[in-house]
Amino acid sequence: MASSPPQLLQAEGLHAALSSEFIDLQVFSDLLGCDDSVERDFTREVVDGFIRQSNLNILNMRGFYSQLASRTGPATPQDLARLYELAHFFRSSSSCVGAYHVSATCQSLQSLASLQSPVDVQQLAGTFAEQLTLLAGQVRQASEHLAAVYGLPPSVLDAVPSADAAESAYM
Repeated sequence: MASSPPQLLQAEGLHAALSSEFIDLQVFSDLLGCDDSVERDFTREVVDGFIRQSNLNILNMRGFYSQLASRTGPATPQDLARLYELAHFFRSSSSCVGAYHVSATCQSLQSLASLQSPVDVQQLAGTFAEQLTLLAGQVRQASEHLAAVYGLPPSVLDAVPSADAAESAYM
């Protein structure tokens, strides 16, 4: 019973430090509820994993974008399936930490990938580039915010693209 007040205070402090501009506080509260340690080791690991995995997700999406941008003609069913797969995976991980802007952008990419009519690969690449630029900026904001709240080392953000870098990569 003696450990309850510090745990409660720490949970309330983390919740208060989070900005609803970047993070769905209800989702994050549910995540905090799964972690009863004073140090919040579990949620810290989840947040650290999200930040690190986000960079890999962005790199995978950039690689796929490069493939699309170098081609002409209609997008293949395999193109659409790959886009859907990349977006779905990223959407799932961002939903786990309450990064709702990231999740919503991934949902838009999944919808784009679900188109049934033939899509020109250049048109698909252009739309994908716009969404990817938006996504990279959202990931950066959510990652910076979560890293600050959890006191993660600044180096964890080294690989996360800035919004400016993301925009210049596609425009």
